[in-house]
Amino acid sequence: MTTFIDRDKVPTHVKTNKEIGIDFGCINALTLSDSTKIDISIRESERLKRLQRKLERQVKGSNNRNKTKLAIRKEYNHINNKKNDIANKVVHKLLTDFDLIVTQDDQLNEWKNSDYKNDKIQHSIIGRVKSKLKRSPRVVILDQWFPTSKQCTKCGYKVDNLEVQNRTFKCPNCGLKADRDVHAATNMLYYYN
Repeated sequence: MTTFIDRDKVPTHVKTNKEIGIDFGCINALTLSDSTKIDISIRESERLKRLQRKLERQVKGSNNRNKTKLAIRKEYNHINNKKNDIANKVVHKLLTDFDLIVTQDDQLNEWKNSDYKNDKIQHSIIGRVKSKLKRSPRVVILDQWFPTSKQCTKCGYKVDNLEVQNRTFKCPNCGLKADRDVHAATNMLYYYN
């Protein structure tokens, strides 16, 4: 059954006067500047792994192998639909709860090339969320080279020797301690304003 809603009667965004910064990451897929962490990853199903093992044992060119390939394609499609559904729900929630979203233009393709990030990125939804957020006029994308993780929000001091594995930001100038991802998301709002 199909329903038609007149375009003029579709509810518009209700202003909330809230702004949020979003930091994309590997440990937590999304970290918001209000300390909310969203970690969503859809892994390969046991059924898919079983079908792939079955495919390896089958004779090339056989009808049963072709049926297994079709079943594998359907399972990948099912996983893809799950990822799209969750990404749509996350983006919808963010866009309804906040009037302005500030994020950084992280190069996710470069993350895939690194050894320790590859597995997390492959199963996460951050690429889908990022591309859907980019379409909204209420989302501001900062340049990838802004030092959002390294600059102190309290005194403005820049910590140059901050390594990727350091998960806590510590300012040697004023003594501020904060979660690195929350600190980066907060800095995005600071840079925009």
